[in-house]
Amino acid sequence: MEVQVNEELKGICKDIIGENKSAEQWKQSGSGELYQTDNYCGGYEATKGLFSFSLYKDDKEYWFDLNLSEVSEVAEGIKKSIQCEEVDP
Repeated sequence: MEVQVNEELKGICKDIIGENKSAEQWKQSGSGELYQTDNYCGGYEATKGLFSFSLYKDDKEYWFDLNLSEVSEVAEGIKKSIQCEEVDP
C-alpha cells in the first residue's frame, strides 16, 4: 500500500536527521521504538540497518522501512510517499 508522507512522519525524519548520526552510529546506539507519535512507532533496527516503523491508520497496522538516505528525502520533502505492508491481524 502506498501512503502519502504527512507532517507527522516528516517531523520524525527531521528529528532523526537532527541527531546527525551516521548509519554506523545508529547501529551502535540501536533505538527500536525511540520515535512514537499518535500514528507512528519506530526507530533504528540494527539487525536490518534500517529505520523500521509501524503506522496505525484506519484501525489497521502497517509496517515500512526507510534507510538513512530515504529518511533525509522525507525530511526534505523530496520523497512524497512510502510503500507499506499491512500487518496480518
